[in-house]
Amino acid sequence: LFAGSAAEFGDEIPNPERAAYIRSLSEAIDDAALRENYAQFATYIETEPSVQDQVAGTDAAVQSLLDDYNAGTLTGNRVFTLLATAQQQPERLTDLGADPEAVISGITRLPEIVDQVDNPRLLYALSVRARREGDTARANELFQRAIDNAESNAQRADFYYSAGQYDRALQVFPSHGPSLYRRAGLIAQSVGRPTSLRGRFAYWCLADIYRNVAAQTSGQIASNARTTASRFERAGPSRDQYFLEGFSPGQSVSASLGAYGSCTTRVR
Repeated sequence: LFAGSAAEFGDEIPNPERAAYIRSLSEAIDDAALRENYAQFATYIETEPSVQDQVAGTDAAVQSLLDDYNAGTLTGNRVFTLLATAQQQPERLTDLGADPEAVISGITRLPEIVDQVDNPRLLYALSVRARREGDTARANELFQRAIDNAESNAQRADFYYSAGQYDRALQVFPSHGPSLYRRAGLIAQSVGRPTSLRGRFAYWCLADIYRNVAAQTSGQIASNARTTASRFERAGPSRDQYFLEGFSPGQSVSASLGAYGSCTTRVR
């Protein structure tokens, strides 16, 4: 039901109808940690974007912001509005003769950003920029502030995923679809292309893993996971091949997942 909620209500944010539906599902869950994750996700998707995410409404407003920025008089929420506009709609600044990258770089050093910003999405974006500019210490500090100020574990998982920390994302939000799918892909890479009969049992394990991803996610991720599971299912040994080695359908077998240890699955 959770996995199908995106198809039923859409995946845009804010989405109060989907949030109410997921919150109702959470009330029926016995596992306290999973129930809390569902409740936090519901809060996350029903929350309106922060003022620090709002872009300027008109080109005249953008020009006014640029004028104040160039004059050194840009302060308060206007700083965040210009930054959000430069990040989300850079072409609007370009059309007015400004360099959005230079504007962003300058704004991120203003006191409003350095000391006062608490919007987690903005903090994460700034951490990415700082890392790209080679300032690792500042990037790490901004990233941690983004994590600390995140609105939910679901959002924390988004940040960890974007930073390539898939296992950490799953620690804070076990049903985080992108991380589940990416981790399955890493396991598949570790398995490689085994040629022995027993080695190819790992393909059935991978099919199990991807089906589990599909069961916990929704939308395109779930669809891709089901397709990949079917592909690995077919890649396993045929009946003619494993029958000659004394195996039979339904029998429990183990296989290596490379760097990810071993797995147990059943003969198809």
